[in-house]
Amino acid sequence: MLLSLIDTMLGSGSRALALARRGLLEAQQRGSQLTEAVAELRVAHAYQLVAPQDSTAAEQRYRQALRLIQQGGVVRTQAEAHLGLALLHGHAGDLLAAEADMQAALRISNAAGDEWTGALALVAFGGALVASSDARGPAVLEQAQLRFERGGDTYGQAVVALWLALAALRDGDAQAHVERLFTLVAAQGYHSLLIAPTLLGPRDMAMIVPLLLFARTLSVYAVQAQNLLRQGFPSIAADDMVDHYHPGYTLRVQMLGSFRIWRGLHEIAPREWQREKARQLLQLLLTYRGHWLQREQICAELWPESDAEAAERQFKVTLNALNMALEPQRPPRVGPFLCAARASPIALRPRTACGSMLMSSSCAPPLCSPATMLNSAAAIAASLCSSTAANISPKRSMTPGHSKSASACWRAF
Repeated sequence: MLLSLIDTMLGSGSRALALARRGLLEAQQRGSQLTEAVAELRVAHAYQLVAPQDSTAAEQRYRQALRLIQQGGVVRTQAEAHLGLALLHGHAGDLLAAEADMQAALRISNAAGDEWTGALALVAFGGALVASSDARGPAVLEQAQLRFERGGDTYGQAVVALWLALAALRDGDAQAHVERLFTLVAAQGYHSLLIAPTLLGPRDMAMIVPLLLFARTLSVYAVQAQNLLRQGFPSIAADDMVDHYHPGYTLRVQMLGSFRIWRGLHEIAPREWQREKARQLLQLLLTYRGHWLQREQICAELWPESDAEAAERQFKVTLNALNMALEPQRPPRVGPFLCAARASPIALRPRTACGSMLMSSSCAPPLCSPATMLNSAAAIAASLCSSTAANISPKRSMTPGHSKSASACWRAF
């Protein structure tokens, strides 16, 4: 189970889940309650990587682990459960719950003299604050940095450097943090922090892209940054239209039921659209995603009653409103990323360059059943322990609702 924890930190979510499920099965067979609780924690950690949009499965595992510990486990083990819950709640945008769990983890770990777990709890909350653009993030991360330095944990210091660099990018003073991050990554081999989802890293990997684009402008790290882009974001690395700018979040679109859109964790409010035609233009581009639309085609769809000159004026204003709604922080005189334009035709960036289909018909941000993710974990588990492969196979399956909704959303880096 230690290997499972290491795999979650290094970005091998499926393998981490397989190892944790194997450990859980063995613990249940031996009747070891403490080991079962630890295994439940490691399964929950892995769920955060393989099914990041579905918090239910992970939370159930954390709660079960806490129940087992309270029934007779080692109290200090509760700190890891609260650490996991701080990550889960924080990256879902519930910062109050995340802070409460972070404080609980700190109280327990401090009482046990476990400074390392306390540092992890601080990173969990600090990273969630940065992901939510909360100004408290860097101060919390600095506390974690001091603990990691005292313990000589270079991985923890690299995670702190990553989150501090992401926070500094928004303030325009990121070079020192980026240099420290890349120095640690190169020296210690922590490349997975920048190319794969990890337990303590961003849930939205699109946050990493602006950092790598910035590092690519620094001569010392240009080659390293380009190589990391090729590994983690190959289509962006190969896109001649992407130079220094990327919005730094995933765009999620709900097309079943109410039409709703999220920039990362932030749902675009009605007032941000400025005009209804901007929403309709996005819906039109989504309908024809993967295809370039001429201005004349768009004008004919959205302003069929207007003459060509009036429709063209309306188009320009509407396109500007759409770009402002999707990328409000785009620098002046920099072209939009999400709505690509080639002279006259425009289109949403193709799925191969930007993301994948993912959707839920619920009123929450898009969810994804972990069942399909678990299939690969089960295959790994089977190879690790063939005699118990049948027991390791996931019990959950994709419901008709998930199958129906899987083709109804566009997700872009």
